[in-house]
Amino acid sequence: MRGFVIVLFLLKAVLGRSENADEAHPKKSNGVGVNGVNSELHDEKIDVLLGAELEIGIGSGEQLTFQSELNSEPVSKSNRFSEVGAKQAFESDEKHSPEMRAALSPQWAFARHVPVVYTWVNGSLPDYRVQRRTAQVAFDASLAPEQRAATAALDGVQRDRDNGELVWSVRSLQRFAPWWEGDLIIVAPEGHVPNWLNVEKISNRLFANSKTKVRVVAQEDIIPDKYNPTYNTNAIELYLERIPGIPDSENFLIHMNDDYFFASPIWPWDFFTASKKPWLNFESTQIHGGSVQHEEIKNTGQTWFSAIFKTNGLLNDTAGIWMNYLRHAPTVLDRRAFLIMRHLYANEIEETMKNKFRSTTDLVPPLLHHGILLSPKINEMGSGGDAVATGGVPIPLEKANREYKLFQINDNLESVNAEISSSLFDDSLWDFEDGIDNFKTKSKFGIKCFVLNDAYGPDLGQSEYIKAVLWDFFEGNSFKSKYEKEEFEISFNDVS
Repeated sequence: MRGFVIVLFLLKAVLGRSENADEAHPKKSNGVGVNGVNSELHDEKIDVLLGAELEIGIGSGEQLTFQSELNSEPVSKSNRFSEVGAKQAFESDEKHSPEMRAALSPQWAFARHVPVVYTWVNGSLPDYRVQRRTAQVAFDASLAPEQRAATAALDGVQRDRDNGELVWSVRSLQRFAPWWEGDLIIVAPEGHVPNWLNVEKISNRLFANSKTKVRVVAQEDIIPDKYNPTYNTNAIELYLERIPGIPDSENFLIHMNDDYFFASPIWPWDFFTASKKPWLNFESTQIHGGSVQHEEIKNTGQTWFSAIFKTNGLLNDTAGIWMNYLRHAPTVLDRRAFLIMRHLYANEIEETMKNKFRSTTDLVPPLLHHGILLSPKINEMGSGGDAVATGGVPIPLEKANREYKLFQINDNLESVNAEISSSLFDDSLWDFEDGIDNFKTKSKFGIKCFVLNDAYGPDLGQSEYIKAVLWDFFEGNSFKSKYEKEEFEISFNDVS
């Protein structure tokens, strides 16, 4: 009963508290309202991903016919992942499954080698916390009084607090994407290396049975010197295509945050269409705000909305497109789109890069990126920078809503626990001891990826709860990635 008592303790600690008032969301609309681009959009070559059957070459003349999970019913071959014995079926059958043979076929070779990039910082390091506070004071002093509150409201030191999520995310990637052979890249401030990472193996590339190389890249090495150091994730993400060591021939990368976790098998066609276009993951809600609304709220402390409105307005002014909010999920990025950004929006990028912390005048890189992929007009305008992106396709909302789940971990842990219990553990009230043996119920509803988004509150109960959920969902140390130190173990005491 120890685990159950701990959960009750966490819940009791927050009962009676009022939730922080959230910023109001704009009203919802249907589709991906991008000036005619909506969730129905697809090109003629991706019927396999829209429910039609298609023969996919596996090699040696063998052919495989399978049907996409974009249908209302999952792939019949994949149902074993959500039934009794799912864990055993995955571990014993996956290397020989039709999906695995398709993923290893020449058609998907380009996807197998796409780098996976994590942007990460260990904000729990004492020296870093002091450095960050000092930089925050200096940055605030450079702003007009009405702007200071806007940055301080969002960027307390809690934002970079490390809950130990990265190791779990990497474990989930290796566990549920056995076909993937790309580089694993961690972009972090200089000197920030995860304590579980086997640096000796990294330097000697000794990871067995894999072509994957692992690198920790200092964010200072991808950002122009005049902008360093920075604590602004928007600034860092504007230069991800400059990561050293990625071949010029590699057009894509998959961007991950450390709070993204794969929950069931993922495949190349979860990231790309058959015609090599990235799937773009939108929410159902249209952004009802642009340049005018940005000017109205930029000094009100609504940092995130202000930056969203500014970016949306820029896309609307440039090409007449009106975006939806992006889903908090793994994001495929086309490196060529970054060259277009810098060719067309140099002044706006300069303003973002000068902001040492997230600010109301920032651009939001993934939103700008997706707008470029969806706009032939922007692509044509940007071709003067010698880059043309391939375009992208919005994921149908039904699929996105089913397979990607965001859990906001806030002070109302009682409500959060009820949602997570029913979604991840299929239990009316999950506790550690019951959940640990319930792999057969996990991802029962077809979840591909879930996000545990910390509200950055000062109460460490949120952090402890996140650690407990991850410990139980991934069954402690039952699966370790090949990138970890052999002696590294996560102790149950670390999460309780």
